[in-house]
Amino acid sequence: MTWPRVLSALENRGHLKPTWGSLLRIGGWCIVGLVIIALVVPARPGDPARSPYRAQLSSPTVFEIGAPRGDERGFYPSPRSNNQFQIAWVAGSSIQGVDPERRTFLPAELQHQLHTIDGQEVTIDIYFLSGMRIIDELGAVMKAIDSNPDMLVVTLNPLWVLNDRAIQGWDNLDGQLVIGAATSPATWPLLLSVVSPSDILWASAGVRINVFEDRYHWGVKLKDRFGDWSPLEIQPRHDPSEEPSELAQVAAMQIPVFFWDKYDNIVSDDVQGTDRQAAAFKYAADSQSPTARAALRSLLDQINESAIPTYLYLAQYDDEIVAQPVVDQALDTVEDDLAEITAGYLSDLMVIRSESAIRAVGDMDFRDAIHVYDVAPLTEHLYSELCEFTRSQGWEASCGG
Repeated sequence: MTWPRVLSALENRGHLKPTWGSLLRIGGWCIVGLVIIALVVPARPGDPARSPYRAQLSSPTVFEIGAPRGDERGFYPSPRSNNQFQIAWVAGSSIQGVDPERRTFLPAELQHQLHTIDGQEVTIDIYFLSGMRIIDELGAVMKAIDSNPDMLVVTLNPLWVLNDRAIQGWDNLDGQLVIGAATSPATWPLLLSVVSPSDILWASAGVRINVFEDRYHWGVKLKDRFGDWSPLEIQPRHDPSEEPSELAQVAAMQIPVFFWDKYDNIVSDDVQGTDRQAAAFKYAADSQSPTARAALRSLLDQINESAIPTYLYLAQYDDEIVAQPVVDQALDTVEDDLAEITAGYLSDLMVIRSESAIRAVGDMDFRDAIHVYDVAPLTEHLYSELCEFTRSQGWEASCGG
C-alpha cells in the first residue's frame, strides 16, 4: 500500500481531521522535541577555514566568512584572540582580483602591508557575498557590528547602492536583519517589507536553540546521506522533455533583477554601447528610490550607533567606460546623490568616500564593468587611505613614511 492510500484511509476514518487542539499539540511537541534535541546534539557553527575561497586568500589572518546561499546564519565569524586587531570588511565581488592565474581578495593583499595596528596583529573577516545588494549589505553590517570588531570597512557597489531594481540578492540574511533590527525601531518599516514570518521565527528561536540555528548544516548532512529519497510519491511538476511554463521559469529566477531585466528592462535592445552603460546610473539617479535610500540610511544609522571607527567607500568602475562623457555624467549624478545622503553621517569615527575609487586610482585592467584582474593599484590606494584613517584615530600602524 502506497503512502497516499494510507493517508487517504486514515482521513476517511476521521483520524486526520485538523482541530485547534491538534494544531496546539503539534506545536507543543515541536517545541519539546527541539529542546530535547538541542540538549543532546552539539552545536555546529560554521567554519571559516572551510571557505571555498580559502586558497585565494594570501594571508593566514584574513578569512572569507560568507555562508552558502540558504544558510540563515549568514556568516561564520572567525575566532579572535586578545592580541589581535580585528577589521570587519563588508563587500561584494568588487574586492576580488579575477586574474585566472592569480585569483585573490583585496583585503588579503592589503593585510601584507597593513599588518599591525595599535601594536596588534591585524586580522580581517571579509563579510563577502557575490552579488551583494544594499539590503544584503545592511544585514552584513548588522552581523559585523554584532561581532564587535575594532574597525569596519564597507565597500558599496556604484551600480546597486541606490538602485531599487535589485535591493536584495541573499534572502537567507533576513533572519539576521530581524535580529539586528530588534533594538532599532527606525528600521522596522523597511524590514517589514522584506522579511517573512519564518524569518521572525528563525530570529526568535535560532539564537536560543543551537540545533535550530544549525539546521542548514544538518539539512546538508541528511541530503548527503539520503539524497532525494522521500516516503511520499512526488510527481515531477512538468515533463523534463518539455520547456517549462513561463510561470515556472519566473519561479526559477534566483534574484529579482533577472525578472526585471526580462520583463521591464530600463533600456530597449536597440540602446547599445555607452548609452546602455550609463542607463543604470541614470535610472538610479532619476528614480530616487525611497527603498534603496532607506536601506542605505539604515546601514549608516547602524554604524553610527555602534561607534565603531568606519571607512566606507564606493567601489571602482571600469575607467575606460567612465571616460565616456555620457557615463561619466551619469556616474557623477549617483556620486552626488550619495554624497548628499551621507553628508550628515561624516564624523571623526566615520569617513565616507562617495566618489568611485576609480576617480582616485585612475587606471586599472578590468574584466568587466566592476571586476578587475589585478587589485594591486586599488590595494595601494586603500593602503594610503586606511593609513591616514588609522592615524586620525590615534592608532600606530605599519604604515611607511
